[in-house]
Amino acid sequence: MYTLAEALRALDGWSILRLPFLIALFALFFVVSPSPTDQTALTALQQGDELSADSWTVAAATYRQAVARLPHDPEPHLRLGQLHLRWQRPAQARDAFFEAAQRGGDLRRVGAGLREAYAALGNWEAVATLARMALARQPEDLDALQDLAEARFRQGMWDAAWAAWEQVLARQPSDADALYRLGLMAVASAGETASLPLGLSYLQQAHRQTTDQDRRQAIETVIAALGQARGSDDPAYRFALLGQALLRVQEPRLAAYSLRQAVTLNPAYGEAYAWLGQALDLLGEGEAALDALRQAVALVPASPVAHTLLGLYWDRRGETTLARAAYEMAYDLDPTNAALCLEIGGTYAEEGAFVAAEIWLRAATWLAPQDPEVWLALARFYLDQGVDRGLGPAQRAVALAPQRAEAHDLLGWAYTLQGEYERALAELQQALALDPTLASAYKHLGRLLELQGDLDAARRAYARAADWDPRWKPPHDQE
Repeated sequence: MYTLAEALRALDGWSILRLPFLIALFALFFVVSPSPTDQTALTALQQGDELSADSWTVAAATYRQAVARLPHDPEPHLRLGQLHLRWQRPAQARDAFFEAAQRGGDLRRVGAGLREAYAALGNWEAVATLARMALARQPEDLDALQDLAEARFRQGMWDAAWAAWEQVLARQPSDADALYRLGLMAVASAGETASLPLGLSYLQQAHRQTTDQDRRQAIETVIAALGQARGSDDPAYRFALLGQALLRVQEPRLAAYSLRQAVTLNPAYGEAYAWLGQALDLLGEGEAALDALRQAVALVPASPVAHTLLGLYWDRRGETTLARAAYEMAYDLDPTNAALCLEIGGTYAEEGAFVAAEIWLRAATWLAPQDPEVWLALARFYLDQGVDRGLGPAQRAVALAPQRAEAHDLLGWAYTLQGEYERALAELQQALALDPTLASAYKHLGRLLELQGDLDAARRAYARAADWDPRWKPPHDQE
């Protein structure tokens, strides 16, 4: 028999032409889920809920106890799916929701969970299909409409995204996401001056409705670029300027749209080609990105930006020799750029040329002594080799950026290597107070506790590190 779980798994390659059939499957398979009656299972579910905020590993094991006690009930799988989402494991979340669906899980919860999982996996067609299925059953489902709008936006289906976000706004005029997305899409076309006021209006409204500080900062970045664009009579320059702003707020698809307009209007616009290459690379279009970057270097050989972005392209692919050649060319054109020194030093470090790496990293600290990033890079370089010279750079990083969890983490590890365990513990605890998801701080704390002989506490710290870094295995699991 063709199960609902099998139908849902087909979403990974699902054709939109099969949508009516999948809707029929939803109607056939989804029933009201039974309530668990096993007291031991109920206790396990409650314990899993309590543990879910603190430890993925222990909470997941507890939910699986409930699964074993209630093999035909969807509830443990639904809660396990939500746990996987919270702990950024979308593939496992998707599988848990499949299991819940197969056991008659609540349609709305399963659908919402699957949409969130597929969004995290970047399968936006699956998100759109599931959203349309939900809307076919419940047209008033605003969450599904928002997910459909976001899916079309992420796919670059601008007309469909615009229409869907306008529908969201018609139902909820203060929706910050709708205002932001509509503003960004208008901005991407704002090389044409007619789109400038519309983009600005939507973004200003979004700014008023948004409480998230990162989003507010992103809006301010784009509004500032709009202000600059308004002062230019050159549409190619406006498109390029706004494309760069869209890249800075992590919207590479819209950025690529704007930057393509720039190079179409001005085929000799070298730096626009460079930023277009960056956007295309972030979208996974590697060959097109390399073509654009090479075009940029050919058109503006004296541009440090073009050479730097070409270096980043090669760096992402582990081609350290090619990356370094591009970075060094950029450095020759811009010898006061500390970030280039860091990148060059990083390529040498990856090749094991530690003396050369140290020279370049030290050069970065001379060029930008007040920038915590250069001191963090130097501290990390020394500490990765187990060299006690990391203490001074780590102390400098903490002095410059006392609210950076990574700085306290590195300083705590530096103190650990020097045997100053009390200071180490204080710094690692501060790192985790600033960022409770910082896996490296848990790893370092585990090692510190192990050195102090507290093996049970060390195992707990290692378990938390594994929670936030699923690729890492605790030392006792590697034996």
